[in-house]
Amino acid sequence: HEVAHGQLTVPADAPTVPSAVSSAPVTITEPDDSSLLVSGNGFSFRLDKQTGLFTDYIYQGETLLEEGPIPDFWRPRNDNDQKEDQYQNPTLDNAWKDGAKKIVVQDMAFSTTADGRTVITVSQCLPNAQNAQVTMTYTVNGDGAITVDMTLDATHTTMGDPLKVGTTMRLPAGFEAVEWYGNGPVESFTDRLTFATVGRYRNTVNGLFYPFLRPQTSGNLTGVR
Repeated sequence: HEVAHGQLTVPADAPTVPSAVSSAPVTITEPDDSSLLVSGNGFSFRLDKQTGLFTDYIYQGETLLEEGPIPDFWRPRNDNDQKEDQYQNPTLDNAWKDGAKKIVVQDMAFSTTADGRTVITVSQCLPNAQNAQVTMTYTVNGDGAITVDMTLDATHTTMGDPLKVGTTMRLPAGFEAVEWYGNGPVESFTDRLTFATVGRYRNTVNGLFYPFLRPQTSGNLTGVR
């Protein structure tokens, strides 16, 4: 039996609600020679001076983040990667793969936005990736909300295109639940969306992984909002 399905867009006006800017102060101290401590109303996190990356994030006494966000520009090549010249040059792939294994901070600057939020801008160099340049910008609200912006400049290298541009974060045990509103109920891709339906779905980190025989994009979610 064949089963068909369809969905219609419901016309609705749902304006975006801007995030409120907290008036609570944000303080930056140096508890030791290796890190900065950033704290505010019920939250704190440490920045490693050598890498410019988080070493923790604590909110209301609970550790929510153990490490990251760490720049990540690599993934295994899958069947859709058809650049034969790249296949024949694994050295470049390995350079992207190992790029963030060594991060050198070149500069760390502090500023304040017009609405009063604290901004920490970290300029980084990746020696393993032909000295590609990364800028991590942390915009800290007094209530603990942090906006992270990352830019990559590898135009002066011979690296070619990265396999991906993203970050990796490590959460404590107990944070395996995943919930999203978008396409589902399983992974979906921009070129294959006809099977997916929009809904509110739940899964786990392990549940989103599928052991493909060859590298594929496991757990990819599209249309998330």
